[in-house]
Amino acid sequence: METKFIDGSLTKDDVHIWVVRQSESNILDNEELSHVVGCLYKFFQWYHEGAKLGPFLSAVVKNDFLTTSTSADDINVKVLPLYAKFVHNNISIDFR
Repeated sequence: METKFIDGSLTKDDVHIWVVRQSESNILDNEELSHVVGCLYKFFQWYHEGAKLGPFLSAVVKNDFLTTSTSADDINVKVLPLYAKFVHNNISIDFR
């Protein structure tokens, strides 16, 4: 998936497949899963299209654990490690 993220060919379906393969997703129902996939795909839109990120996703990208933890909604707080894994594996450290 990292290659698709970097070359700009990543789709929401790719993100969905990746999420369901992660153990953290086992605690999510279908609606929550869709929410998380949408949030993770937003990173791709931000990286390639300049889409705005809200406070939670901005904090994740900035590696600001305190703000990430306190701004996560009831769904995202369940899967914070999933966000860390996604950003670590897909967004280069020198993006800033």
